[in-house]
Amino acid sequence: MTEVSTPLPVEKTDKQKESGNELVISFLALRNLIGISGMLLPIVLTLFTPKAEQDKVMEYSISEYYYTKNGDLFVVLLSVIGVFLLTYKGYKRFGQTGSII
Repeated sequence: MTEVSTPLPVEKTDKQKESGNELVISFLALRNLIGISGMLLPIVLTLFTPKAEQDKVMEYSISEYYYTKNGDLFVVLLSVIGVFLLTYKGYKRFGQTGSII
């Protein structure tokens, strides 16, 4: 008796799954946005916070930017990172709950 093997369904890549939907952001792109925004946070705050000549170049702690003239920029950037983390779902259950906590 010969066995008839049925072909396994081919798993589509993320690119193929998203090709029909223009509004979907891939998890890789979302992960990159989270990382880039986290790395750019201190740089953006340092560059865009106005300083007088006698002021120090950078604040000693990143949370001190809340009390500068660009405190609203600090809050907006942290909120954007928070929204990215809330929308990100990890590969495993620990990653999903870790991003929410």
